[in-house]
Amino acid sequence: MIARTGQRSSFLCNVTGFLLAFRVCLTYVFFQADPQLGAATTIGVTLAWLMITFGYSVVNPPPRTDPLTFPKPLVWIAMYLGLGAASLLWTGAGSVAIAACYWSVTAADVIIVYVLLCYEPVEQRACGIMYGFISGAAAVAIIAWVIPATDDLRLGHEEFLHPNLIGFEFAIAALVAGFLAHENKNSMWLAGGFVVTLIRTLSKGAIVGFAFAGLYFLLRGFKLSPRARAYLGFVSTVVLLVFWGLLETYLDLYTQGSNLETLTGRTYIWTQSLDIAMEKPWLGHGFDSFRWAFPPFDAFQPWQAHNEVIQQFFAYGIVGVLVVCGAYWTFYRQARLCAKTSLRSLAIAILILTLVRGLVDTDRFELCFPLWLMTLLAAPLAHNRTPPPVSPS
Repeated sequence: MIARTGQRSSFLCNVTGFLLAFRVCLTYVFFQADPQLGAATTIGVTLAWLMITFGYSVVNPPPRTDPLTFPKPLVWIAMYLGLGAASLLWTGAGSVAIAACYWSVTAADVIIVYVLLCYEPVEQRACGIMYGFISGAAAVAIIAWVIPATDDLRLGHEEFLHPNLIGFEFAIAALVAGFLAHENKNSMWLAGGFVVTLIRTLSKGAIVGFAFAGLYFLLRGFKLSPRARAYLGFVSTVVLLVFWGLLETYLDLYTQGSNLETLTGRTYIWTQSLDIAMEKPWLGHGFDSFRWAFPPFDAFQPWQAHNEVIQQFFAYGIVGVLVVCGAYWTFYRQARLCAKTSLRSLAIAILILTLVRGLVDTDRFELCFPLWLMTLLAAPLAHNRTPPPVSPS
């Protein structure tokens, strides 16, 4: 009975990871003619999966003798979600009901992952979600390579499959696949494919963030021989040369335009966002309020501040920024206390990726560091915590 329960929970972990990665392209694949229906379907699928996961946990309670350790980052995640829920009372969003639906998806992701990690062994369940995630990300990558490129030569679709969004997903998937290569060497090939696809999206924030995060992960998470490092350097040089012409063409298009998504345009978004945010400096304008409070520029309407700190200050004010800092700091501390080198390196690498990307891009509804991913890593980090030194009696 316990074996069957473990197999079913592993299946739930795989499907959960796949859905977390693949749902980004649901609207593009199935609902381009009706994007609102696509958004509703994405919300519905997530909430339905929450009910399935919760129902499974009720019918098959986790076979464990001790309660799951509740890591400190989860306390801050709960505070952040609570602040988001409370802000629905004063949000400037166009529809409070729709904003509540988006908030429920963010919370559901965290709850689903947490419930699945209540089954032992925790790290095995976490790896099951990771395997599902890289499978879903691989499916998204295939779709992105098959469809026509955007007008500025990037991989993806400007409206329904934005290069910056999928580029960040591929960066996370590459790091996760690299971590899983410790037990499955074939995952390293998949990680390489994600890196190439990430570069092809030309998502600048994700690429630069991944460069720092990947370098850290390679130096700390892997024990590479001089020969392996030389081979890696050679492959990186070849990839860069292959894409050099495309990068030059894209940079020409990027620097010549006046689009608000250029660096110059982003400074305008930042200054305007800060001016508007200062109108409500303590609790902000509320969940999903940015695109409704920020004035459109010609035909362009930004949906987020393109900076993590400014976005959180805009939505939740000074209180929100303090909560976000608490979440990031406690996660970093949890990672530093982890005894397992590869897991610790993965956690810090993803933290580096999100902090660097957060300088120029972020998420509409949550942190740049996805809350479900922080939950996924926090639990096994807590279970692999280095025991405190025993004081002499």
